[in-house]
Amino acid sequence: MKALKLNSRTLIIAVIAFILLYIYTRKKPITPTTGRTSTGTTGNSSGTGSTGTSTGVFVSTNKPSYLSDVAFSYLDSTNEASIWFNTTADDLEFRLILDGASAQPTVSGYTFGTWTGTQNEYPIGIWNRYARLNPATPGVGGIPVGATLVLETRRASAKNNVFRTNVLTPSGDTNGPKPATLTTPSGSTGTDSTPNPEGGSDSSLAGEDYRGVQFTITTAPNLPAAPLRMYPNQADNEYTYQLQAATAAALIKRIPAFNLGGRKLLMTNPIYTNPGWDVTASRSIISRAQNNYDRLTPDRKHFFADTQVYEHAAAVAMNTGLPIELRADAARFAGTNGFAGRPIPVEVVAAVGAGWGPLPASIETAKEIGRSLFGQWLTDPYIGQAKYFIINVEQSGPSPGTSGNYFIENLKMFAGVQAGMLERVNSHFGAEAAGKIVFVPYGVATFQSGFSANSAPDGEGKPAFYARPGAYDNSVFMDTLKACEGGMAVDSYIKGIWERDFFQLDAQGRVQTEGGQPKWNEVAHNFTAGGRTYNIEALECQHAAHEYYGHFGKLFGVLWNLNGGAYPVSTTSRAADSVGIQAAAYTRHTAESMAYIANIPHPLMNQNNRPLPEWLVDFHAVGSMFLAKYYVHWAPPAARRTAPGVKYQEPDEDMPADAVFEYITKAAHRVSLVKDAVDADGKWVFFKHPYISQNKVDGEHFHQKPLVFGKLYTAANGKKCLAVYAAFPVQGMNQTTKVRLFANTGVANSSAYVIDVKGRRASLVRFQLPDNMQNVEPKDIYCAFTDLAGTARIWRGDLRENVPGGMAVPADYQA
Repeated sequence: MKALKLNSRTLIIAVIAFILLYIYTRKKPITPTTGRTSTGTTGNSSGTGSTGTSTGVFVSTNKPSYLSDVAFSYLDSTNEASIWFNTTADDLEFRLILDGASAQPTVSGYTFGTWTGTQNEYPIGIWNRYARLNPATPGVGGIPVGATLVLETRRASAKNNVFRTNVLTPSGDTNGPKPATLTTPSGSTGTDSTPNPEGGSDSSLAGEDYRGVQFTITTAPNLPAAPLRMYPNQADNEYTYQLQAATAAALIKRIPAFNLGGRKLLMTNPIYTNPGWDVTASRSIISRAQNNYDRLTPDRKHFFADTQVYEHAAAVAMNTGLPIELRADAARFAGTNGFAGRPIPVEVVAAVGAGWGPLPASIETAKEIGRSLFGQWLTDPYIGQAKYFIINVEQSGPSPGTSGNYFIENLKMFAGVQAGMLERVNSHFGAEAAGKIVFVPYGVATFQSGFSANSAPDGEGKPAFYARPGAYDNSVFMDTLKACEGGMAVDSYIKGIWERDFFQLDAQGRVQTEGGQPKWNEVAHNFTAGGRTYNIEALECQHAAHEYYGHFGKLFGVLWNLNGGAYPVSTTSRAADSVGIQAAAYTRHTAESMAYIANIPHPLMNQNNRPLPEWLVDFHAVGSMFLAKYYVHWAPPAARRTAPGVKYQEPDEDMPADAVFEYITKAAHRVSLVKDAVDADGKWVFFKHPYISQNKVDGEHFHQKPLVFGKLYTAANGKKCLAVYAAFPVQGMNQTTKVRLFANTGVANSSAYVIDVKGRRASLVRFQLPDNMQNVEPKDIYCAFTDLAGTARIWRGDLRENVPGGMAVPADYQA
């Protein structure tokens, strides 16, 4: 069950609306106090506040053992209230009732008075939010005067034993929120149990890894969804997060439960067989399917098909009901590895070579392989009908007699397998086939990009690597993605680490240049994580910068490609062959022998699979999820272990890097707090290409160019808003760059809205524009900052447009 959100724009109760007051002050916790409890007997609900009971159940007058406490708190600044609970039960059910209201409303799909279960959504033993509402605005976002909000809880294993409490009765006073005292069961301590918004420490997570290092158990704050403000407020979703000290530990429980909305986070995180540690579903994680891992529903699983494709090629070759030419093509592709000890039919044995064979020559062969693979997807618990399906075959080259182009032939295989599977999904499920399977094929969009060597501007001024790759020429491949809203992906490593200044600085802390180029600070140093020290070689300095910016350049390229190579004005800009296809981003943090970083030694596996710093994961993942619907973070293997800290295999394999999965989850949590803006369709605000001419020309150098991009969208209240991502991954670790955003139509202008880009972390904010800016276009949005060499710069929100001469930066916004 997703966390219930009572939104002031969606809950309409037919009473006179009071004026919504915004009082920008501190958070005021209301201390739960011991008070009267409801008493009742079996019978009909009276509908009169605390004395009513539910039909056919016994309402407990004592505090149930499974519910540690209930609390109520609110924020003056938004007139927003929260109901909280702390439970020891994993089968808790609840319902909300408006006693005294003329009708029970429906909010975000939930109808008041209806029992709903948590389905393990909320962690045991820590505070969780049930609902948010506005008690000070009856008739708009609150509850009507005279009515009482009631929270009822029960356990699924004891449905007739209901705990009931009055949460508040609003007074209707228009001078601000006036919540009534919370009524709690007898036996309550009456102490202030309001959750700590700054996070804390969860002793239930205590433990140690196989080396005896204690788990880091400090937790992220359980922040409310960020209210829409008239200015950017970075504190709405920015917070510090202590690094995990232990090896082989991904304590996802350190981050509170959240719903990522329309964005999809696919991770090959370790799978803990102890259910107490497995909370991925409540953190919006779509985990890699594992054998007999039936704890997750299909929509919470993804599956990588690699060797399975060869195995099903062998099955096709053994199918005597198929044409011999097709069987021989499949047998050639399967090779001896695909048959894996199974007898090779004599009529195709001549086609079978040692190891893995070349790619199928015919797309019809690939389709038949897909039809066969569907059977395993449908019935095999190892896959478990995983909704998100990924094909990744890298072992084979083109077959003789074909185009000879690896990319074209590989895409042909992808297209055929996906088409065959989709055909069988549709025939098997019929009218219920929609949403059963979504293809997010591996790295297709980057196969032919050569982004660094091919980044010079083309005739239109965009990087040459934005040119459409061969995927878009394969209509079968495109049609399979269109049919399921699949993902067109880029593939990036995030393995380059640099913890020192990227550039040599002068006495004023400004970047030094020579011959028009920045002077890099290429000094080898060390990086410590999880009690271990890892080498950072001098050549990683420049490599990391190209890697960081190049990833976002490739993502921009996908958005251009989906729009037929043209500038993507809006989030829905699509060419006819790409309608419905979504952008996807693959990343991998394991270094694969440090490939592509010259002269970097890797004698140990733990150097190969070294962890990443949290700041690097943060800016990379937050920005990727802002631009792309699907974010796939892949690092082999998604190992099954009983619990965190357990040694997996020698030599260390993926162990040192496990904490990276915590950091990705933390980044997704941040995104979830502003998901209304991230999910909204609107017009892109693109100030600069992230990567062009290798970022080696004036105005495009790394030190001259923070990563800043955004989106104009219309909020649920009908107002024009601006969402912005900003990061400066090459500035100093303790440096802050003030990015000022403002609107100027040539007739009117707004104030400058300041974002403090701190160190190498990302900011992700959204805010409502003033009433005189409700018709702005991306070209009317400007970004001003001072670069790392001390030069003041102004960019325009449509990078095709020049900044008018004499453009002045307005005064900063004052709240």
